[in-house]
Amino acid sequence: MNLKKAAIFAAPLLVAAALIPSFGKPSLPTGNDLLGTWEGANKGYQGDIYINSGSIKIIITEAKGKAFKGYVINSRSGKPTRRVTVNGFIAGNGDVFATDSKGFYNMKLYESGRLGIVYRESSPQQVASTTFGLYTLK
Repeated sequence: MNLKKAAIFAAPLLVAAALIPSFGKPSLPTGNDLLGTWEGANKGYQGDIYINSGSIKIIITEAKGKAFKGYVINSRSGKPTRRVTVNGFIAGNGDVFATDSKGFYNMKLYESGRLGIVYRESSPQQVASTTFGLYTLK
């Protein structure tokens, strides 16, 4: 096969190969994908005691590109017990990181539309804790 025939044969294959990843590759989230009220609860350990956080709402109020901000409301028996400001950023690989005044969040936005959150806090005044929860956009 000469070079010209090989090029004519290969060109459509190269175009098709270049298009395939764009159809099968999920898009990475942006801050706008997190806007709204997320509801859920975290469970895990605080020191050596297993805890259930009670109801938590994470309200993302503003996003600019991959950055976002909002606040978190913890509730027990339907009554708010704590409100803190949270802000974060979505990394180039889609991982989501955020911080509030007491701890750190690692988040993942699943294709199902749920938000998985690992929350960690540790300070000299408190025992270390690590909890996990799945949140739904309301």
